[in-house]
Amino acid sequence: MPKKKNVIALGSKYSTLLVRVKDRLMGLERLIKQETVGTYWSVGQYISEHILENAAKPEYGKTVIERLAEDLNCSGSLLWRVVKFYQTYPKLAARPELEWTKYKLLLTVKDDQQRLQIENRALKNNWNSNELAQQITTLKTRERIHQISQNPPTLAFTRGQLNTYQVISVPEIPSKNAPLFVDCGFKILKPLPPLKGIRLKDQDYLHVNGTKINRVTSDDDQRFCYKAHLQRVVDGDTLIAIIDCGFNTFISQRLRLRHINTPEMSSAKGAKAKNFVEAQLKNASPLIIKTHKTYTTDKYDRYLVDVFYLKNETDAKIVAQKGKYLNQELLNAGLAHVV
Repeated sequence: MPKKKNVIALGSKYSTLLVRVKDRLMGLERLIKQETVGTYWSVGQYISEHILENAAKPEYGKTVIERLAEDLNCSGSLLWRVVKFYQTYPKLAARPELEWTKYKLLLTVKDDQQRLQIENRALKNNWNSNELAQQITTLKTRERIHQISQNPPTLAFTRGQLNTYQVISVPEIPSKNAPLFVDCGFKILKPLPPLKGIRLKDQDYLHVNGTKINRVTSDDDQRFCYKAHLQRVVDGDTLIAIIDCGFNTFISQRLRLRHINTPEMSSAKGAKAKNFVEAQLKNASPLIIKTHKTYTTDKYDRYLVDVFYLKNETDAKIVAQKGKYLNQELLNAGLAHVV
């Protein structure tokens, strides 16, 4: 027969000991969770501010994240997530009930007002992470059902005018002759070339037609329109393209389709949106992209653009005038929603 273990009676103060030890350990766990949130927020701030300081360098945000991930031996997706955390919560409120697991879930809610509402409900009802995830899933399901039942909204856009630029002066560059520059967009300035028979001044607009340059009447809605060639479809709403900025200047840029959002690539619908874009842009070169002075870039340093395309058409002017509007095509196909 197995030998019975001696049972030692616990002292009368064991229950007090248990409460004290449990309280201290739970307090430590809370402190670790709070410190995790604060640390990730600070790291996101450091990276965001560094990227902003180097915003003039193309693809800098992507490059610095990849290098940090390599040097720190950590996940690049984690670094992007903490950047998004800081940019979504630029002023982090002291809410100890919201640990990092819950913040990660809240970051998947794109709409600021909806995120705040569900965040307050989570605090009021003391939801755990599983309960919060279920509520967010329910919210997204309702949104998808609502979008399917509605006609897709029509996006407002302007096609712009190819090869139209503005002349600007740069006070930071000292010169007796006050040199003028051509604003090519994408933070690119080119010295205004010598012109015969035309005198241009600061804030004038010009149009380039081959080797001819003429002064024109225009506005910011007409410029920032470019011929581009697709390099890669990153996901349903993000492209990488080589852009002809004019004046023998080309740049590779990561571009984000303006005013729409497609599902994450980890979802079946996100993969479907990417496949849709790849199919639409196959044999469609050049593309025409239209950026906007008002919108510039998003939080990930991607330029916000409208994209126009026509299959088997190589004349950029025709694509600019008659091309399909990719942003709207994604909405019409039910693969994106308006943001």
